[in-house]
Amino acid sequence: MTPWMEQLNNTGEFAAIDREFALFLLRRANLPENEELFCAGLLASRAVRAGHTCCSLEALGGTSFPDAGSQLRLPSVEHWRRALLAPECSAVCTTPGDDADTIPATPLILDAGNRLYLQRYFLYEAAVAAAVVGRNRIAAEPPPCAAGELAEMCRNFAASTGPDGIDRQMLAVLTAASRHFSIITGGPGTGKTTVVAALLALQLRHRPELSIALTAPTGKAQARLRRSLVEDGSKLDIPQEIRRRLEELQAGTLHALLKPDLRNGGFRFNRENPLPYDLVILDECSMVPLSLMARFLEALRPGARVVLLGDKDQLASVEAGAVLAGFCDSATLDAVPPAVANAYAAQFGLRPAVVADTLPLTGCAVELTRTHRFSETNRIGQISRAIRRLDQECNPEELAAGIATLDVPEFRTREVAEDALPGELRKFLTVSGSLAGVRDLVARGTEAALEEAFALLDSRKLLAAVRQGPRGVDALNAAAREILRLTRDDAPGLPLLIRSNDRRLGLYNGDIGLIWPERGGGVRVRFPDNPRHYTLAELPPHEPALAMTIHQSQGSSFGEVLIVLPDRESPVLTRELLYTAITRARRRVELRAKQAMIEAALRNRTRRNSGLPVRMAEFAALERIPELPSFQSGIPE
Repeated sequence: MTPWMEQLNNTGEFAAIDREFALFLLRRANLPENEELFCAGLLASRAVRAGHTCCSLEALGGTSFPDAGSQLRLPSVEHWRRALLAPECSAVCTTPGDDADTIPATPLILDAGNRLYLQRYFLYEAAVAAAVVGRNRIAAEPPPCAAGELAEMCRNFAASTGPDGIDRQMLAVLTAASRHFSIITGGPGTGKTTVVAALLALQLRHRPELSIALTAPTGKAQARLRRSLVEDGSKLDIPQEIRRRLEELQAGTLHALLKPDLRNGGFRFNRENPLPYDLVILDECSMVPLSLMARFLEALRPGARVVLLGDKDQLASVEAGAVLAGFCDSATLDAVPPAVANAYAAQFGLRPAVVADTLPLTGCAVELTRTHRFSETNRIGQISRAIRRLDQECNPEELAAGIATLDVPEFRTREVAEDALPGELRKFLTVSGSLAGVRDLVARGTEAALEEAFALLDSRKLLAAVRQGPRGVDALNAAAREILRLTRDDAPGLPLLIRSNDRRLGLYNGDIGLIWPERGGGVRVRFPDNPRHYTLAELPPHEPALAMTIHQSQGSSFGEVLIVLPDRESPVLTRELLYTAITRARRRVELRAKQAMIEAALRNRTRRNSGLPVRMAEFAALERIPELPSFQSGIPE
């Protein structure tokens, strides 16, 4: 390597895998001292590890790396692009033309906007864009409802009427019923599952034979989806047979729906063997990484409808991609085509505005903004709305100051020194009706006691922004175990969080189980809605779950949360992280943080490099969408 390459490699910004990939590119191209290619390989690999699907040469070209004070300068964009696309640099190629059906076979792909991809992630992005645009082109009309039928069926629902008099929930029902691909986004408590209950009842009324699948990324999220659907379905004015169908619907994780194929590392359901459903509801899709979304969309049969639910303002997936955000960036939210506007007018007497633009997903995405979980004066609701509208209504300093001084029953913020933190944890964990009660339930050891124990685990949760350090998850878990006398690794009543997928056992990352005594002696680990009793030895990688990272808490909700932020700035402290943490609470938030750290989080937005909106616009401009390679046989390298 040249001295410049050695200097770049030694900046501390890259992992061993980044370096090995960059060296592989040099060997492949037989260019052992090509600085531009080596740099591109390092940065493209590093981008995926950071959650991006690509890296932007526009943002990086000509800059001092890794920061403004560095003497190391990256190539200019123009020079860099010329070098990467030179004939002798066989490891990089540009994206295919408008009429090309072939996918570039080089390890790196550079698009017209100077986005640099690992080939795998370009393929994922292209596959998702092609699937969505293609499904959105399928002709569809609103169901043949009699005038006022939907209004009568949903008369027991709380209205979600906006300033224009339009009920966004009912608009979302008609939008989803009229499209083969639709998105319903909104914060917690805005009625996304209410929309699904009404949608399913409406569809079953007109198509009793409809086959339906409910799914979510984690076991916790799929269980909550099913419970919410049953609860919302009970409010509908519908025939008993339709109500029974809604109650009988089962939900499963996305991995379980696609059925992992242990032989080849893929899924049993794929393009060649599509899912046997007419309608699929995918909840918490902000948590779904780009790679899994590509596999999911590929597995849908051509005529199936899909409805995505999620909160676009939440944290993006842990793995690479920000799919829901990319979809919402490709649409004018709440814009409806004329057919949906006419259908709404026939039901409710008002006609929504019809907005026409060139964005590829306009007309199939609705945002719900009115929360039914909190009153207008509830501070949890007020703060979460303020964070979502921060740039329009106030600045980070003002909002941080307001949050830092909150002291009301449902939201209290305090700055707590490190040595006082154990006392805060003890008060939170041992108050009447809290996690300390799990020990009494363990002593009973019955199935009913197990159900109560899981309910207690959902009543209170410790959340941290970071994993290491005195205010991180590891330290909080250790302190909580001491307080609750659960220090043994096999202590009955200790909750465990699964950290990786195990397809053979049917356990997936994010599942939470409980160590529970067996009648014949010993202990097993039990999981909600799972009849199996697991030994500790057979579990995949796991950890105590008295405290969780905020990332891990996505898809869950708890009665009360104690949120602990670090006492110094960290890259993980973002606006989306704070919003996600606060919105995990149903009743009460206890925030332990310095005002400066709250302000730092509000200032720092999560920005993930992605070309998904661009890919969708490109496919939308084509008369014929090319058929991309199937993922079943693996992605070509």
